[in-house]
Amino acid sequence: MDQLYKLGFTESANITYNTNLNINFSRNENATNILYAFVLIDGEDIASWKVLYIGHTRKSFKNRMYGYQRGNGNGVNNRLHELIKDYVKNQQKEVKVYCFTDVLNLLIKDIELDLAAGLEYSLINYYAEYNEQYGHPPLINIAGNKNFKSSRTEKLEELIKAEKVAEEEDYQVQNDLILYDKAIEFPHLLGDFYWNNPFFNIPSKYADCFGGHGDTAVFHFYKKNVLIKSIPVIINRNAVANHSPRFYFSGMSGEWFQGWKHQNFSKGSTISVNITTKNNLAIYF
Repeated sequence: MDQLYKLGFTESANITYNTNLNINFSRNENATNILYAFVLIDGEDIASWKVLYIGHTRKSFKNRMYGYQRGNGNGVNNRLHELIKDYVKNQQKEVKVYCFTDVLNLLIKDIELDLAAGLEYSLINYYAEYNEQYGHPPLINIAGNKNFKSSRTEKLEELIKAEKVAEEEDYQVQNDLILYDKAIEFPHLLGDFYWNNPFFNIPSKYADCFGGHGDTAVFHFYKKNVLIKSIPVIINRNAVANHSPRFYFSGMSGEWFQGWKHQNFSKGSTISVNITTKNNLAIYF
C-alpha cells in the first residue's frame, strides 16, 4: 500500500454491505482515465494493508465501480464482487478504493503523456510479486499478472480480453445526483487572463458546490440544448487565496476549450455558467 500513497493515490470510496454491496464515493466519482485499487484495510499499519486488484478505466470512476457493485457475468466484475462481499459481509473486514488521477498533465512535444495507462502494468507486476513475497492474498488481476493461476479452461488470451472489455463498458449508472433547489448561475468574464489562458475560477460564494483539492468536476457544453462535449477537470483549491476552486483545462482539452471560447465569444464578453449538481457545471451557447 505504501507505493500507492507515494504515487499519489487517494481514498475515493468505501464499501458497505446492507442487503446488497454498495460502493460509497467520497471523491473522484467524475474522474476519467484513472487507475484505481481495491484495498483490504487490515490493522492500523498501512504496510499490512492488502492490495487486491488494480484497474484502469477511461470511463468515469463512478461508471466503473457500478460494474463491480452489480457484479454481473462470469468475468472480473463478478470475481471482484464476490471477493469483496466475502470480506465485507462474511468476515466483517473493511475494503476501500483508492484512485490515481493525473494531476501532472504532462506534455512531451505537445503530446499528452498518459500516466495512468503507463503505470497500470508496472503496478500490477509490482503487487503480484509483493503479495506473494509477503504472504498477502494473490492479486486477482489477469492481464499483466505473471503470477495469475486459474483452473478454468478458457485460454488466457480470452480471459484477458474479457477483463479489458469489462474495464471499458458503459454501465447503467444509477442517477443519485440531487439537483439544487434553485438554479445557480453566474457570469464568467473573459478578461485578458481568461481569454488567453485555459483557466476557469469559481466565485467564492459557490465554493461549497465543489469537492476538495484534487477532486474532479465536469464541465458540460450544450449547443442549442444539445450536449456536445463533457470535460472532467481536476479541482485546484490551492491556487486562490480563499481556496475557492480553480480549474485548468490541460492538453487537448485545453486546446478545445480555447478554440471553443474564441469561436463563440469575444474578448471582454461573459459566459453564463450554471452549477447543476455538486461538481457539475453546464454551459449553454
